[in-house]
Amino acid sequence: MTSAAQRFPLDAPLNPAAIHPASALADVFAQLNRIDALRRLLASPNAAPLTAALLVEGASLQLTDGSTIPIEDRLLDNGAADLSDAEAITVPCADRAGAWLGDRHGVALSLRIRDGRIADAAAVIVGVAPYPLRARQIEGALRGRATSPQLLDIAAQTARIEAQPFGIGDIIDEAALEQLAETTRAALQLALSRAP
Repeated sequence: MTSAAQRFPLDAPLNPAAIHPASALADVFAQLNRIDALRRLLASPNAAPLTAALLVEGASLQLTDGSTIPIEDRLLDNGAADLSDAEAITVPCADRAGAWLGDRHGVALSLRIRDGRIADAAAVIVGVAPYPLRARQIEGALRGRATSPQLLDIAAQTARIEAQPFGIGDIIDEAALEQLAETTRAALQLALSRAP
């Protein structure tokens, strides 16, 4: 069941307690361990995890002219977002469970589970390019599958493939690929444990 969206003004300090706790966004704020305005956080050089979480959560920007656009339409090459004419971010409150895990290489996930299967999945990888990238292969590998221990392996293997130059990323270092695979496995396990 979907409920109303949460609206967060960009220039007011964001209280992390106001964020849905079973979400990638909550994980990012737990890692940040600070209260600040979203505009400042999204303009910082370390905005990639926050941007990734907002992407998987389906966030939109409310512009000063009253219109709304997906945040992905305003992504910049450095992982930040162009917020020049934005006044708030809206995050849907849906029957989803999410997770963010990572440091240099990270994964944000958001899942909708129905009847023991992943009905919908959103995934973003951080650290494989100069900016967060939608991981469409991971999303496709998860969608429609039953939640099982094998699903963790499928997601990890898919992340390794997608992060390499023949996927969407530029990682060729074997240790970095393994770190991303393990991070993906752990993020999926956390998201599944939070599923309603």
